[in-house]
Amino acid sequence: MAEHTEQEAIGFMEESVRRDEGCTLDNRELYAMYKDWFAQQHQMLTAQEFKRIFQKHNQTSLGEEGWSGFRFAYFHEYGKGRTTSDPRNEHRSEQDHIAEFLEERVSFREGSLLRKEPVLEALKAWHSNLYGRRAPAANDVFEQITKKYGEFNKMAGGWRNVVLSYGETPQMEM
Repeated sequence: MAEHTEQEAIGFMEESVRRDEGCTLDNRELYAMYKDWFAQQHQMLTAQEFKRIFQKHNQTSLGEEGWSGFRFAYFHEYGKGRTTSDPRNEHRSEQDHIAEFLEERVSFREGSLLRKEPVLEALKAWHSNLYGRRAPAANDVFEQITKKYGEFNKMAGGWRNVVLSYGETPQMEM
């Protein structure tokens, strides 16, 4: 494995993962997020290689439930699920949640391709963390992406010039 590949994986970790003793990252979900982030890059690591680098870089080991003591960087300060004191938690429809997800996590990037599977994985993690319940229906999410970014390209298997955003922690509205 090339040294630059390990450095890029570490770059993903530093951008996208934060230590948080109250949270646990699912290893498969972490690797899926890495795969999507890295898809536009050079050489893709295998899940086993990525796991080894994560363990080495963070001086930790994979537990039965996942990477204990870590969370994705874009999750809000509320930790696992939002509290009822969060004003965005009140009177919000699923459509509002989809619009919020698209605003925070999906953006235009020339030359990119956004596939359905990474969108669903990111949405499930994002929604579960923020709202503590099941994410909106996949078709509703895909419909909103199509409205905002254009038609799904069946030949390419995704939306062209659209990408998931990682590494930015959304700011709370006061």
